Amino acid sequence: MAKKALIVVTSTEKFPNMDKPTGLWLAEAVHFYDELVKQGWTVDMVSPRGGYTPLDPMSLTMMNEVDWKYYGDDAFRKLLGNTKKPSEINAEDYDVIHFAGGHGTVWDFYEDEKLHEIARKIYEKGGIVAAVCHGPVALCNLKLSNGEYLVKGKKLTCFSDD
Repeated sequence: MAKKALIVVTSTEKFPNMDKPTGLWLAEAVHFYDELVKQGWTVDMVSPRGGYTPLDPMSLTMMNEVDWKYYGDDAFRKLLGNTKKPSEINAEDYDVIHFAGGHGTVWDFYEDEKLHEIARKIYEKGGIVAAVCHGPVALCNLKLSNGEYLVKGKKLTCFSDD
C-alpha cells in the first residue's frame, strides 16, 4: 500500500502587525515534497483555511534548482493553490505530517486545534510528526490524548535565537 504524507502550510499572507507580506517559505515544502515523491509517496497539502497558499516573496529570491523545478510545475502549483481544510483530512490516511515553515506559521499553527488533532492522531498511531524552520511552532501547544505535550521528554533540534 502506498505511503501518504501531509504537508501543512500557512494561510497567513501578511504580518499582522505590519504592512509586510509573508507566507510559506517555498523551499521548506518543496524539498520535503521532492524527497517523498521520488520514493513513490502520495502527498497532500493542508492549510488552516484551505485553498490558496501565500508564498513569502523573500523565499523566491533564494531558490535553487529543486525549488525552480516545482515552482514551474503545474501540478505542484495546483496543490499549493487548492490546499485542503483540516476538516477535510482523515488522519488515519497518513503516515507522516510535516509542518513547513515560513513566518506566517507563527500566527496560524500555534493554536490550530484541528491541525493539532490531525498531528496527534498520526503520531499516536506510530506515524511521524516533522517540522522545519518556523513550522515547529505547531509543536509548542500540541497535546497528546493523555494531556501531555507531544514534545515532553523529547530531544529536539531547531534554529536558535542567537
